[in-house]
Amino acid sequence: MSPGKHSHELNSGKSEGASMRRNFWAKMVIAGFLMLFIFLETAEARDYRVRKKAGGLTFDITLNRNPPVLGNNDIRIHIKDAQGNPA
Repeated sequence: MSPGKHSHELNSGKSEGASMRRNFWAKMVIAGFLMLFIFLETAEARDYRVRKKAGGLTFDITLNRNPPVLGNNDIRIHIKDAQGNPA
């Protein structure tokens, strides 16, 4: 083989490896952003809800922050009888 052809094969091998590394990191960055968006979507705070029954009554308790924070937290308690009417 001539030296020119041999050096061309080496250079194409280096650029192919660099291209593969760039593709790998590009895929990792895209995967990282996707995981971040999924995490942010699921990290949205929702109300904390509990339903308990005692003595024929149903207690629906809702806390507006989950987990509760220092400061103002709204608690709503709805008490219903066995027929579902407010007690």
